[in-house]
Amino acid sequence: MFKESIIYAYRLTSDSGSAPCIYDLNGNPTGLLTLACCKGGQIRHKDTKNEKEIKTGLRHTIGKKYKEAISTKQIDVFVMGIYKDKLLYFAKITDVLSMREYFAPTSPFKNRHDFIYEFSSGVYKRNDNNPDFHSKVEIEKHRHDWLGEYALISDCFAYFGKKCENFSKELIDILPKYQENKHYKGGFLYFELIWKEVSKFWDFKKNIQNEPHDYRQNKSCNG
Repeated sequence: MFKESIIYAYRLTSDSGSAPCIYDLNGNPTGLLTLACCKGGQIRHKDTKNEKEIKTGLRHTIGKKYKEAISTKQIDVFVMGIYKDKLLYFAKITDVLSMREYFAPTSPFKNRHDFIYEFSSGVYKRNDNNPDFHSKVEIEKHRHDWLGEYALISDCFAYFGKKCENFSKELIDILPKYQENKHYKGGFLYFELIWKEVSKFWDFKKNIQNEPHDYRQNKSCNG
C-alpha cells in the first residue's frame, strides 16, 4: 500500500538555534530537532481596540492535520527550512506534541534550548531560559508562539546551519518567496525535485548537526 508523503517548506529570517532547536541548555547537540516556537499563529489588528487571534501557521497546520497519522506511521511529513536561498535543514517529523505537553512541568524536554515557556494551571509563563530569544517583554511574540499549539519533533534530520547548502535555480523558483509556507505532495514533480536536491547533501540516515549562524549572538527571530 502506498504511503502518503508531504514536504512543508518555509523561510527563516534568522538562524539562532532556537527555532528549530538541536541543542540542550549547555549548548550540546542532542540528536533531536524540535520546532516548538515561531511559525505559530497570527494576531490581526482590525483597529486600535480590536484584534483577532488566529490559530494557524506551520506547527498548528501539521499538528492539527497529521498528529495521529504521524504517531501511527500512516504518513511521512517532512519540514524544510530555507535561509537566504539555502537549505538550512530538512527533517522528518517523527512525533507531534501539544505545546502544553512539551512545556509541562514534568516535560522530558526541560533541558532543551527552546524550553522558554512553562505551562501550569492553564497558562503559559515565560521562564528564564535563553533570555534573548523572545524575551519576557516581547509579549506579542509569545502570543504568536502559543497560537501554534503544537511542537514538532524529529529524530531523523539534517541541520546544516553555517554549512547550509545552495539550492539550484530550478528549485528556488518553486519554493516559498516570502513568509508563507508551501507544501508538496509525494508522487508529484515538485516533491521529486526537492527530494532529489536534498539527496545531494544527505542520505536520510545519519543526523547532521552543525552550528547555527547566530547561535552565539542568540538573536531573536522576526517572523
